[in-house]
Amino acid sequence: MKAYIFSIGEKTTDLCFDLVKSYGFDAIMVYSENSSLWDKLKYFYTEALKSDDTHFMRIDADIIPNSNIKRLANVSYGWTCASGYDWYKQDRGAISIHVMERSVIEECLTHIEEAKDKIRPETYLWRLQTINSLTRVEESFSCGIHGYGQQDHRERIKQLKYNRGQNYDWELIDKIEAL
Repeated sequence: MKAYIFSIGEKTTDLCFDLVKSYGFDAIMVYSENSSLWDKLKYFYTEALKSDDTHFMRIDADIIPNSNIKRLANVSYGWTCASGYDWYKQDRGAISIHVMERSVIEECLTHIEEAKDKIRPETYLWRLQTINSLTRVEESFSCGIHGYGQQDHRERIKQLKYNRGQNYDWELIDKIEAL
C-alpha cells in the first residue's frame, strides 16, 4: 500500500518516513513548508487515482507511527481514521493516519474545491453527507503518537489550535517537556 506522508518540515518527518517504510509501505513524501493542507490533499487525491491501487494511507509527519499501522491498513472500510496518543490533548483520540478506499478518494476529489478556503479542509470533506457515512475512527488499537517533539513549531501549533477552538493545557506540556 502507498502511504503519503504530509510534512511541513517537522523534526519527526524522517523518523515517520523511516518507520512507515520499515513497516512495509511504499512511502511517498509530500513535503512543502509553503503549501497548504488543501494543496497537499488535492495532490494526494490526484496522484492516488493515477494508480491502480484500491486503498491508500495518508499520515502527517508530526506522528510517530507504531507497527499497528499494518493492522490499520487491513481495515477495509471507506475512510478509516486511526486512534493514538495525542501529545497536545494528553489523551488518546483520533490522529491523522487515514486509510482510504479509492471510491472515497474519488468523492473527496469531487468536493476538494469546496474545501479550499476552509480552516480544516479534510474535516470539511469528512463531514460531507456523501462521505461521512463512509467514515469511522478505529478505536480498538493505537497507531502512534501525535505531536511529540514539535517544540520548534509550538507557536504555530498553538495559533492553529486556537483558530480551531481547541483548548489545551500548554503549561502542562511545557512542564513535561522541560523534565
